[in-house]
Amino acid sequence: MSRESNQPTSDIDDFHNGLRILARMIARAYIKDLDLKHQQLKEKQANTEPTSSKANLRRKFPKRRLALTVPETAVLLGVDRPSVYDSVISGQIPSVMIGQEIVIPKAALVKLLSISLKDDKKK
Repeated sequence: MSRESNQPTSDIDDFHNGLRILARMIARAYIKDLDLKHQQLKEKQANTEPTSSKANLRRKFPKRRLALTVPETAVLLGVDRPSVYDSVISGQIPSVMIGQEIVIPKAALVKLLSISLKDDKKK
């Protein structure tokens, strides 16, 4: 009698042990997947971080153009247009009015960014 009553308990215990093993396997696979995604994200961010050299800054500008519009400058700097307009009005960003359009000379912007990057390196 005791043998028969232990048998169903043994099957239930085996089932629970199997579930525990399966849960551990799933958890390990999930953690491994998260670690892989985290590593890939770090590599992607390392590859897309801006560099400080003038040559790399110039590569980001539209080619064969001497000046940028305010929206283009905003996209290039990663800020919103009102911030660029405010900086132009305050004189922080050198600009020229051509007709009704405000344009920002590329050379002046590269020089401005180069100076700020050098200041950041000193700190």
